[in-house]
Amino acid sequence: MIFDRTQSDVDKAVELRKEKVQKFEELTDSEIEILEKGTITINTLNRIENKQSELKELLNGIGYWDNSILSKPWEYNDIFNKEDFQRIVDNTNILRESFFVYKNTPNTPKVSYYYEDINSLEKILFDIETMIADVESNYSECGDLECGEE
Repeated sequence: MIFDRTQSDVDKAVELRKEKVQKFEELTDSEIEILEKGTITINTLNRIENKQSELKELLNGIGYWDNSILSKPWEYNDIFNKEDFQRIVDNTNILRESFFVYKNTPNTPKVSYYYEDINSLEKILFDIETMIADVESNYSECGDLECGEE
């Protein structure tokens, strides 16, 4: 998950798009990384959607939550629109409201293409995953208890 984007990342990605992407020039791995951090790409969408599905399964697996998240696998010819973004935001909010988050976990943002809001979406998912791992870790340490056990 990426949740440390800055305006500088956005500026670098815009410049890279002007220099190479619009000319269909091949990108290096580091240039692809710049685009990933500074723009919303198919990889970004798939990372978020896959994490939402994964968290749904984890929560179902620990018997904590039984609700459905609607996700979509993204391909390069797909067009991302406001309704898709709203679904992603709604899914994030469902997950956030269905489990625990830290006091400093950001609120679920509105539909927005600002890097701060994309950071918030991914940070929420990261925090939920961390909390689930903590619950699973503590549960296996404790195990089943019986009356009179020390």
